[in-house]
Amino acid sequence: KKGDLLFFLTDKSRNIPVTHVGIYIGDGNFIHAASKRKGIIITSLDDSKYSLLFVKATRIIK
Repeated sequence: KKGDLLFFLTDKSRNIPVTHVGIYIGDGNFIHAASKRKGIIITSLDDSKYSLLFVKATRIIK
């Protein structure tokens, strides 16, 4: 659902469960800070990089 937080493990070497967070914006896309160079971008959840690194989604506000 729009507004859900999406959690990813993008750096397994850090020994923590989550290293990246995005916000679901609908239509299979989420917004996140990809890097300092790329800044804030919109990415599809079907993106091969992020689909493999997905940990869980959480709804904070009902």
